[in-house]
Amino acid sequence: MKKFILKFTIFITLFVVTFRLFIGATEEKLLRVYGPNTQMQIEQSFKYALKEEYNLIILGNSRMYRGINPDMFNVNTYNFAHDNDTYNQMYYKLLYLEKNNNLPNSVLIGTDYFQFSFIADTRNYIYKSLLDPEYMKDYSFHFNEDMNRRMTELQNNLLLRWNSIFEEEDENRRYLKGNGQFIIPGIPSETDTVTRESKMLPIQKEYFEKIIEYCKDKNIKVIVVMPPLRKNELINYTDEYLKEFNQYINDSLGEDGVYLNFTYDARFNINDFTDITHLDKEGADKFSKILWDRFKINFP
Repeated sequence: MKKFILKFTIFITLFVVTFRLFIGATEEKLLRVYGPNTQMQIEQSFKYALKEEYNLIILGNSRMYRGINPDMFNVNTYNFAHDNDTYNQMYYKLLYLEKNNNLPNSVLIGTDYFQFSFIADTRNYIYKSLLDPEYMKDYSFHFNEDMNRRMTELQNNLLLRWNSIFEEEDENRRYLKGNGQFIIPGIPSETDTVTRESKMLPIQKEYFEKIIEYCKDKNIKVIVVMPPLRKNELINYTDEYLKEFNQYINDSLGEDGVYLNFTYDARFNINDFTDITHLDKEGADKFSKILWDRFKINFP
């Protein structure tokens, strides 16, 4: 029995050492071929959000994450947005900044016509170790689902690392900038389509309003922005819903907040996008410059 335990211990030790060596050896090649995976993106995002003091923090989903370049603003700005973030994630990210004594003077909050329609959980295997424990109370925990998601992420990560060994470096790979903006190259098509929900869940309205109230209590200026949309995406929404949605945002902000709506901005066309939804690198720079010109009055 002792021999078995010894052999098993040696086997486990060798396996762990080999696994770590493999992870370390493939890290740089993985980044050069495919760019950072989801976990790398989020961990770096949270780390860099505390790197220095910021006048302005950007929160939102992928439209903000990829579509806003903080370098275009003349104040110290960080893009703390991420794919699929909804208002509960944004609220707890503010609490994360407060806990680490790094709240900004202003926040730029992205909104989207479908963003109130769901409560995202696809990043919870990472977020639950970074955000306040209260964050997870809005979710029902299912052990099997959690383990399946973790195993799927692990399998995908290991497969990408293995494949990267045999791949050439991709100059058009996705990458995460030090200012928090995520860049993914892509080519849009006139026939791009997407299905969006046009409803507003009470829980997301509650968190949106909590963000507004929280910022008011902390004397943080709130600027809400609706990025430009392609017509192919806008067809998901009725005029009545769009009117109701925009009225809700304005009413929630009151006189103290600012709502900049670029839904129908004619300065943007298909050539500014990578797909049905996201601005490309040049489109993001263009939008960021326009944004700064609109709200720079708030930064005397």
